[in-house]
Amino acid sequence: MKVLYLINKGLMTPDLAISLILYGFDVITIENYEFTYDIEAPGCRQKIEEYIDKDNYDFVISYNFIPSAAYVCQKHNLIYVSWMYDAFFPILYTNSLYFSCNRIFVFDSKEYAYLKGLGISNAFYLPLCVNNNRLSELIISDEDVRNYRCDISMVGKLYCSDGVNGYNQIKPLLDSDLSYDIDAILKSISCDWSDNIDILSSFSTIDFNKMPKLMSNEEPRDKFILQDNLYYLITCFSRALAQIERTNIINSLANNFNTCIYTFERPVGLSNKVTVHDGVDYITTMPKIFNLSKINLNITLRSIIAGIPLRVFDIMGAGGFLMTNHQKDLDKFFLDGIDYVSFNSMDDLMQKTDYYLSHESERIQIAINGYNKTCTYHTYENRLDEMLNILLKTGLVIKD
Repeated sequence: MKVLYLINKGLMTPDLAISLILYGFDVITIENYEFTYDIEAPGCRQKIEEYIDKDNYDFVISYNFIPSAAYVCQKHNLIYVSWMYDAFFPILYTNSLYFSCNRIFVFDSKEYAYLKGLGISNAFYLPLCVNNNRLSELIISDEDVRNYRCDISMVGKLYCSDGVNGYNQIKPLLDSDLSYDIDAILKSISCDWSDNIDILSSFSTIDFNKMPKLMSNEEPRDKFILQDNLYYLITCFSRALAQIERTNIINSLANNFNTCIYTFERPVGLSNKVTVHDGVDYITTMPKIFNLSKINLNITLRSIIAGIPLRVFDIMGAGGFLMTNHQKDLDKFFLDGIDYVSFNSMDDLMQKTDYYLSHESERIQIAINGYNKTCTYHTYENRLDEMLNILLKTGLVIKD
């Protein structure tokens, strides 16, 4: 099969494209394909149409959903496969969502149910995975050990800058009562991952009519078909919670343990006890940090309601010990306390951190279990098997 692969501008990994080739697909790539909310986006349409006019493809594929690509595929009667690595990504929820050309794969079971509720018959549940071929070639040098060995590490954003935190952007625009109510909700649910927290209903008392319809880094609210609570959870509240939770957790851990963070942001609000490093390359360096950290911390962005974030697979696939807030989809594939360790509160996290740092053999065995299960059942080969079976069952010819 010949496929046209759209490499999104800024994409952190070539793993999908490489895995398609290893799987046996004839892969033609368009690099730096731009995301845009504009369904017609003339420049993007023209670029993909040039490729389609020159050759015959069985389908077009990309990580995440690109409305302009869906527009072209619908026009040319060509299947468009998108595999989401962001949950409830706003760009998916435009009118192009309903095109018959789409085969949309999402990794969050809650989002899958939401899409089905919208009547999207060509949406499918497909968890993320690891490139075990790449990770099996990981080489750890003595210098790597000196540079990256630590008790606890977190790799990722703190969401402290306005450019990535929508709530920081709009808060000055809110009236004082609304701002007070939102802050109170954020405070009440932060660092609480227990089963009694329903992240969407937590904001049910907010009057969304008083919220701005346009944020500086987003398109106007009316371009999307998301419900208000979901839209603002994704663009504002989840990122505000991430800033609160990640900052508080990192600071609390650093009071008692050797704690490192690797981030491309300029940190705000971190204790001077935290060892702050610059962000690292996803392919070359990040797996070494995961392998050499005694505990790898994952704090899931709240817009991922039930799904397993890519970071979870990244950590376990590199042989790292994973400690993460609990996500319901983890229960489908992994055993808590056997393959990884979860926490549901700050106290729970602190107690388990202390325990596993002082019980090395248990910690190492859990890391081994997680690695073996991930590299056996959660590889690109496994996922492409599932994807291709779905594509063949639903048909590679558009049926209107």
